[in-house]
Amino acid sequence: MNYIQIFTSISYWILIVLWSIILVVYIKYLTYSGKKVAIIVPLLAILSIDALRTLFESLFFGLYFTSKFGFISETIYNRLSDPGLIMIPKLVNIVTAALVLLIIFKRWLPREIAEIEKRNQQEKLLIQQSKMAAMGEMIGVVAHQWRQPLNAINIIIQDMKDAHEYGDLDDKYISETVKDTMDQVAFMSQTIDDFRDFFKPSKEKIPFNLNSAVKDVLILIYTQLKKLDIAVEMKCTYEGAIKQQPTGDNGEICICKPELIAIGYPNELKQVILNIVTNAKDAIIRTRKQGVIEVEEMGLIVIEIANDNDTAIIRIRDNGGGISKEIINKIFNPYFTTKGNEGTGIGLYVSRVIIENNMGGRLGVENAEKGAMFTIKLPTTEES
Repeated sequence: MNYIQIFTSISYWILIVLWSIILVVYIKYLTYSGKKVAIIVPLLAILSIDALRTLFESLFFGLYFTSKFGFISETIYNRLSDPGLIMIPKLVNIVTAALVLLIIFKRWLPREIAEIEKRNQQEKLLIQQSKMAAMGEMIGVVAHQWRQPLNAINIIIQDMKDAHEYGDLDDKYISETVKDTMDQVAFMSQTIDDFRDFFKPSKEKIPFNLNSAVKDVLILIYTQLKKLDIAVEMKCTYEGAIKQQPTGDNGEICICKPELIAIGYPNELKQVILNIVTNAKDAIIRTRKQGVIEVEEMGLIVIEIANDNDTAIIRIRDNGGGISKEIINKIFNPYFTTKGNEGTGIGLYVSRVIIENNMGGRLGVENAEKGAMFTIKLPTTEES
């Protein structure tokens, strides 16, 4: 008898004790968890079966070697050396594998599929709720956008009445009046088209112009931000970007050429940008009320478009005072809000779901100088 034989025999009996304890623990948790979390019951059942198999193997070979080395009766060794009995561990392995597969395909897999479907449905519901909240915000924007052309049309109609009374209602006047009115109606119609396109769901991932998608959102809310003394600036810092001359009344909003091409759902990205910019706007208004920044100080939202190899990057920065360290890691949690009854707590959670789960990107936040900075990273090539 040598040390190797002693070590082998002791090792098997230590394994027997350890696997007996493990099996008892698994069974205990299986009994307890069955009442609490049904989804982990099949997993614990698989672990318990595997522990029982390992315990049986350890017991079989423990008796085999300790009897072979003369620690216990050699009769046991003679019995276990029988060709029929020596196949028992292999049969146990086969039966165990069959039971595990049965549990996976009959119990665990269907439940996992059901849980995934349930989670997907919940995410879709939250996205829809967020979209409805964004729609409420956008209806206010449309109402604000319409106020100016409606006032202009009202003035045109009053002037037409005066022109009729003073005899100035000639062909030239009518032609100019019709043109001015149609210009205002066209502006109102374009606002509705923009609003409709904004909430039209994207059915599949497509390549799209990132700069234009950002600009579309900013143009919709530019007038509202301007009225609140919040400046918005859009800039590009990627190589080769040439800033285009701004058009219309949206002086700070312009795009760069060539545009970055991202892969994903453009309208869903617009929803994310609207959520983040709206939060930035609310933060600036809140810090003004709290006296953190002067009432006369201009609010500022800067949107930077950059790239890094095959990744497009959007950074949205504001001067709204930033996010406290105590909550910065919680703001993407569902139903977490700092706005009290005015907030739903789903906007940023849904934004992360859209960017990370649906578009294969990343969404993060950090505090920058005078405010918060959200960073969106999107793929610019199809995933292989």
